[in-house]
Amino acid sequence: MDASPGGRIAGSCAVIVAATIIHIPIQKARSHALLLTERGDTARWLGDLAAAEKDLQKVIERTSDLIDPVPVRLNALNNLALVYHNAHRFAEAELLHREELSLSRKLYGDDHEEIFVSSINLAMVLNSLERASEARELLDDIAKRSERLLGAKHPTTLLALSEYAHSSILLSRAQEAIPILERTLASESDVRGERHYYTMRTAFLLFRALLLCGRRETARKVFEHCLRQLFSLPDTTLDQTTRELRTALSTMVEFREPSLGEQPKAGRNNPCPCGSGKKFKRCCGRS
Repeated sequence: MDASPGGRIAGSCAVIVAATIIHIPIQKARSHALLLTERGDTARWLGDLAAAEKDLQKVIERTSDLIDPVPVRLNALNNLALVYHNAHRFAEAELLHREELSLSRKLYGDDHEEIFVSSINLAMVLNSLERASEARELLDDIAKRSERLLGAKHPTTLLALSEYAHSSILLSRAQEAIPILERTLASESDVRGERHYYTMRTAFLLFRALLLCGRRETARKVFEHCLRQLFSLPDTTLDQTTRELRTALSTMVEFREPSLGEQPKAGRNNPCPCGSGKKFKRCCGRS
């Protein structure tokens, strides 16, 4: 080996060139993975679950060989889990959310917003799998930690509280859910706006809890307000979940006002707007 200054400089240059040559394909692979993730999430937003699944599976396969795949892989795992949830493939969604949560803990630690969001997504799947007790326990912990770290009116805290109330409803504890949902709805209206999907979802959960507790007139007012907000939104601004919420609510003829005019008719086989993933007729549409 040449130990002279010229030799050392030449050696250093060779190392730099080699590192650059190696780094270029890694950058390209990461950029391609990001593009596929974005394309897959857009397909999910538009309701093309098959196209979304194809792109996101490619990302997960290709990021396994990257040196630092975690941020890209986390995105893909979360988005593919949401695709499976929308497709009622709950067991597969749970596995992906658990892998995502494990990777998030390695990257962020335990007290981080990403951990809270991943845990809430997992809890939503557990509710869909009829494991509401497990979901409620997880959400109770996440809501308290999120409030302590992020604040009582942070969107993540509000989402945890709303889903906690959903678990309570599924466990026949609707009376306990009502005050939580009322406070959460008021905060979400301020923070997110009345027309935001999660605000309207919380309003629907409140409607459902009130109905279960026999408070029919109050439930009607909540329902009518929610429906007015949904039908004031242009079709082009709706993602798949909001379209499903609007369609499911429009099936509930007994609560519709004539003044709302013509609304799309829908069968009772549509996904339930509470987010359980079950068909409306088998969930909140049961008589």
